[in-house]
Amino acid sequence: MNITKNLSSQDVVRCEEKEDRLLDFLGYYLELLDCSEHSDPKQKTVTLLARSPRSPVARALYAFASEMSDAAINLEVIFAQLEPTDLLSNWFDMVVDETSNTPRPVIRWAKTPSLMDAHEQLVLGTAMSWSGDSMRREPSKRDAFELFRSDCKESARYGIHAFQAIWEVSEPVPVRLSKALKTGKTDGAKPEEKTPAGTTKKPNVRTRH
Repeated sequence: MNITKNLSSQDVVRCEEKEDRLLDFLGYYLELLDCSEHSDPKQKTVTLLARSPRSPVARALYAFASEMSDAAINLEVIFAQLEPTDLLSNWFDMVVDETSNTPRPVIRWAKTPSLMDAHEQLVLGTAMSWSGDSMRREPSKRDAFELFRSDCKESARYGIHAFQAIWEVSEPVPVRLSKALKTGKTDGAKPEEKTPAGTTKKPNVRTRH
């Protein structure tokens, strides 16, 4: 596995290369765990803040999600946008899977529009982290500066604190949508939020390119 170019670097990454570089980075993290005989339990925590399930970082993490679950790695995921629901339903297939005793992903929705100013980020254990572009911009359609850190506890600690702050103001995925995803009957349903009057409306999340 050639991962040297991904380690501790800040580069402009072409949109078509993003997912492959992240797959290499995630693979390197799993290799380090395999080689460690007495790893810190905190090493088995992975957090992701992504624009949507379509983001390259979300797709890359999902590719390893089952393997991470089997390795007893805890996954915590925040999406700013829940669409497309077909990709979100792939995550919920793992969330609702009751056939295994291994950890299942925990997913929240950062539906507050101002949170779109945050950058996508991935933290792997206690010393590996990645930071991408602002969530206001579609990462699969534009090149962007991306920062990889393979052995920097300070960057990982900063990422964990930022993630926890957003986690606290994020919400579980709406019950109606999660049930629809579980049964495969979304009927075109879209995420909704309650207004003070008790009516519903779509979240006001704008993108800026």
